[in-house]
Amino acid sequence: RVTLFTLVIFVLGMGSVTVLTGRMLRQDMQAMLEQQQFATASLAAADVSQELGDRLRALELEASGIGPALLADAPALQRHLLTRPALQALFNAGTFIVGSDGTALASLPASTPRSGINYRAHDFIAAALASGSSSIGQPTHGKLLHSPVLHMAAALRDANGQVTGALAGVIDLGQPNFLDGIVGQRYGQTGNYLLV
Repeated sequence: RVTLFTLVIFVLGMGSVTVLTGRMLRQDMQAMLEQQQFATASLAAADVSQELGDRLRALELEASGIGPALLADAPALQRHLLTRPALQALFNAGTFIVGSDGTALASLPASTPRSGINYRAHDFIAAALASGSSSIGQPTHGKLLHSPVLHMAAALRDANGQVTGALAGVIDLGQPNFLDGIVGQRYGQTGNYLLV
């Protein structure tokens, strides 16, 4: 009886230790996985932020070189856009320039005719024209491209700092773009990324 009683206590003790250790190990693994996932997601988010920031700064830099005289000459404005291949590399769906009323004056590529279309009601153009601040618009379904797009805009200013128009860049999310390197990656064997 003593041996049996000792054996039962030993088995119960080992079972309790196993269950307790299993729970602690599970909690530790969950905490470690949460930290690892957060670090990975933070890295991906920082990369997206960097890419968007680079594109916004490129627009701002180009916008600073477009004065009122150039803005008043639509053919010269179109030629000016043609001499900016770096912008076309950053914005896979092209770029366009609007006047102070929000109407597109010049646009690239030629396959997506935007000239004459008024963009004043779009959030990215409205922010650039109203406050003079660079902005990234809400992702939308492009009416001309028939795919999801992301717009960015930077204000054009005259010598007095008054807003005279905006330079906008368009990223077609349905075509290869900078987000593919992040969102297209897998997390482990079964995980993936969702960009919100």
